[in-house]
Amino acid sequence: MKFKPVSGSEDQAGGVMWRVKDGNNYYIARANALEDNVTIYHTINGRRTEKKRTNMKVASNQWHTLHVEFQGHHFTVVYDGHKAIEWDDETFKDAGFQLRREVIAGGERESAAVSRTVDVADGSGRAGRGEWQFMPQLRRAAWRVGVGGACALLAAGCALNRAQVKSLRDPTATRIQFDAVVDTTIAALNAIPAHCGPAGNRRVRDEEFRVYRIVGTVTRVKRQRDHDVHLVLADAAHPGDRVVVEADDPDFRKNAASPYRDKLAAARQMFEALVSQSSGGRLDDLKGTTVRVTGVGFFDVKHLQVGRSRSCIELHPMLAIERLK
Repeated sequence: MKFKPVSGSEDQAGGVMWRVKDGNNYYIARANALEDNVTIYHTINGRRTEKKRTNMKVASNQWHTLHVEFQGHHFTVVYDGHKAIEWDDETFKDAGFQLRREVIAGGERESAAVSRTVDVADGSGRAGRGEWQFMPQLRRAAWRVGVGGACALLAAGCALNRAQVKSLRDPTATRIQFDAVVDTTIAALNAIPAHCGPAGNRRVRDEEFRVYRIVGTVTRVKRQRDHDVHLVLADAAHPGDRVVVEADDPDFRKNAASPYRDKLAAARQMFEALVSQSSGGRLDDLKGTTVRVTGVGFFDVKHLQVGRSRSCIELHPMLAIERLK
């Protein structure tokens, strides 16, 4: 994988994942520009553990290469053409899951020439920005063979984007129960069975046909490059339980063709009104605000995103938002 750390005060890193069993079980190697190191981890049942680290200069605003060579249980992490780490482990012995389609990255089809800026985040709540680029040999060797063989991913997540599902353009969106809103809590959404693996542009779980209404405290809010507004809400009674909520831009790319564009537009207008009513009219002014949010259930692949629920469920798209206090 080829990547370039761009900015971020808390994290600037690119990574390679392999032998991915599901969203909670895999190996990952990361190169971090803020810490100037290359580190290898394994994640078991959602818990990531550092196994070995080498201090190496990882310069910001420069392209770097990172790849993993493995033979059986022996792994070699190579950074910018230099051997960084050698490590032996037998936790995951076999190849991981298979992707039998071209990978979708940021809503656009992946190719050897793709290069775009993405969010870089991990489960510790740290975030930054960077750029990645697939190298031709990884496209051939990784995605056609399977993620488990040699899955090149940025630590922020390059996975099936599910753009149609997010914007209610998938064929099964007509089965969503818009008129039967389920009042629940963020803690309850965290407690449902986890589904953190890739699913493609189709709804695969009952929860993705339901509309939920929750109350939470805004802990994070940002506008993303795909024009979505990204919110993280915390449960008032259980602050450690969080959930991601996303408000789509109704006119961005193919969103305008969604049969439910009016719902996307109404939700976005409610959000923008909320921002304008804040003291300074800035996104950050919403942090600490208690809001009631309505949205469609959506399972996102686990890619170390900030604010992810334990079950990997999100409310995406958001359908309504209002300030409570």
